[in-house]
Amino acid sequence: MHNAAQQLAISQAHRYASDLSAWSQRVTQARRPLDAFRLAANKPVPGHLARPLSSIWRSDLSRAEMRIERHLGALIADLSCEDPDWITLMRLAQGHWPRIHLEMTRRQRMRCAGSG
Repeated sequence: MHNAAQQLAISQAHRYASDLSAWSQRVTQARRPLDAFRLAANKPVPGHLARPLSSIWRSDLSRAEMRIERHLGALIADLSCEDPDWITLMRLAQGHWPRIHLEMTRRQRMRCAGSG
């Protein structure tokens, strides 16, 4: 029985790693910022048996998050803080993508401070 539980835990960990890869791919294929930020907010979670086996999926998580953060950063790079979706994007980034949120806040303060 012990072996079956271990196999199930390992299977969940590998499934989670696969889910992270699929999540990253969906986000980076999104071309509209709002779509990408919404997809990025739906980060997969590991199964309860896979959580202790983070050594199996930790690098996949880091890789997916870095890839997504680069993509989100590129999407907002050309976006004006006066864009109608800007505030929504900031809210979607808040708590999930702190560096993106910080950059958006900085840009809003610098460029849009006098326009409102």
